[in-house]
Amino acid sequence: MRLSKNVQVLVFSSIAAVTTGLALVGNRLQKDPGKLLKNTVEDATTKWKKRLFLTPEQTELMRKNLKDFALRKHKVLQIKINEHGKKERLKELQLLENEEIRKFLTDSQYDSYLQIISERVE
Repeated sequence: MRLSKNVQVLVFSSIAAVTTGLALVGNRLQKDPGKLLKNTVEDATTKWKKRLFLTPEQTELMRKNLKDFALRKHKVLQIKINEHGKKERLKELQLLENEEIRKFLTDSQYDSYLQIISERVE
C-alpha cells in the first residue's frame, strides 16, 4: 500500500521529531554538545548530498537548514512544558523544515526525499 505524500511527510515528521529529540537529549550528556551537533549536521548533509545528488548550492542550503532546525528543536526540548506539548512543537518544526527543504529541491529530488523518508518509516 502506497501512502500519500502528505501522510508520508507527517509520519516521517513524527519519527524525525522523536529521533531528533533523543539525539539532542544525548547532547546534554556530551562534554561538547556543539561539536556533536556539528558532526551530526555534517553527517546528515553528506548523506543527503549523496542520496539526492545535491548541487554545491543545495548542499549548503541543506546544511544551513539542518543546523537551524536542530537548534530550534533543541530549544523546544529545553523549555519547561509537558511531553505532549514538546512533541507537538517538534512535529510543527519538522513540517516547517520539510517546507524549507522543498523550496530548494527540484521536483524529482523532493520525490526522492519523500521516498527515502518513507522507507525509514516502513
